Amino acid sequence: VEVKMLRADLDLKEEEIRERIFSSDSGVDLMEEDMVLQSWEREQMMGMADMSEDCDMNTLVLVVNTSHQLSPGKMTQLVGKATGHMLAKVAMSEFGEEQLEMWEAYNQQVVVLGGENNRHLLDLRLAAECLGVEWVEEGNVWDRVKKRYMEVMVLGIWGDENAIHNVVGRLVEVA
Repeated sequence: VEVKMLRADLDLKEEEIRERIFSSDSGVDLMEEDMVLQSWEREQMMGMADMSEDCDMNTLVLVVNTSHQLSPGKMTQLVGKATGHMLAKVAMSEFGEEQLEMWEAYNQQVVVLGGENNRHLLDLRLAAECLGVEWVEEGNVWDRVKKRYMEVMVLGIWGDENAIHNVVGRLVEVA
């Protein structure tokens, strides 16, 4: 009985394949459903291209304090914390969900750059504040009075590419 059922399934698949393939001088033609799906996908891609021209694409930049010789594990931990903190902060903002969806649709651009020292990262944070882009920091010792890290190890900056470039334009990527 099972063999007959398998045979019937194979016959159905063979019939479906024959419907899909129409002999022509160029090879294979698609069924109407496939053409509709491809047309819809093409329209979606065109719509995304139009949206990218209309709006600024957001980027997440993580600036690592290179004056400390961080182990790969510690750097990964701090970069991960800064990324999670930044994504949570963006998600809670007014248009955060839309920004994150666009960021995800365009391959989640993340850049890790090297900063010189603590003072340099604080200057970059000040520039980010002045330009109105989101920022977070991760570091070593937390100062309860000033409510900030005494030594900033990673500064995360989120915003459109132009504003980000104005903040970190000349920094070098960390390998």
